[in-house]
Amino acid sequence: WLQTINDYLPRGGTLVINSTVANQLPPELLGLTLNRKTTTASAWSPEVTGKPLATVPFEVASVDLKSAKPIAWAVNDEGDAGASAPNRPLITRNQVGAGAVIVTLIPHLIGQDERAHPSIPYLMDGLTSNLLPIEVRLANGERPQGEVMYQINRTKDGYAVILVNNRGIDKTQNGIARVDRRAVADVVLHTRLPLKSAKEYTGPRDLKISSGPDGSTI
Repeated sequence: WLQTINDYLPRGGTLVINSTVANQLPPELLGLTLNRKTTTASAWSPEVTGKPLATVPFEVASVDLKSAKPIAWAVNDEGDAGASAPNRPLITRNQVGAGAVIVTLIPHLIGQDERAHPSIPYLMDGLTSNLLPIEVRLANGERPQGEVMYQINRTKDGYAVILVNNRGIDKTQNGIARVDRRAVADVVLHTRLPLKSAKEYTGPRDLKISSGPDGSTI
């Protein structure tokens, strides 16, 4: 697979590989070297926030960084290595041409409880960001966190966006669900696609398109 990977990465491909098998790739692709040692941590932090997040203890493969940059850290345990011990890379990213190699340093991506490590959603969120041609946001610009569910489908001449309002639903474990049909969720659709028209089908009615330098919003 090495020749395929060497062709894929410079053209913009992204390869995600775990520390358990990463040594099968040359260090120049990984941007690091694995020193075959592991340590234990019970907290981690994304590079973007730096805020420690406690979790079940997990193993971390020790590495010597070369060109790779950490995008998440294993936070030092004061009782383990001392308060002055540095944090250790948890997930790294190495730029290779237009692409990148991402190395996850938690063996098999599971903690000592044999459950998935909580850094996985953070990683998947970054990997899938901007992949869809249409982005669904709340009216305040934030990403939905349960207010709506959405599905985007390609059609022969555009895209169909299905929005499902989750607000106003009180469903108990037993009994009939109570639905407040007055509850609403305001969302904004954003895209960089050149839009000619937008229509809401359950009404139906035409929707106003606002265009700007960063794309169009509905």
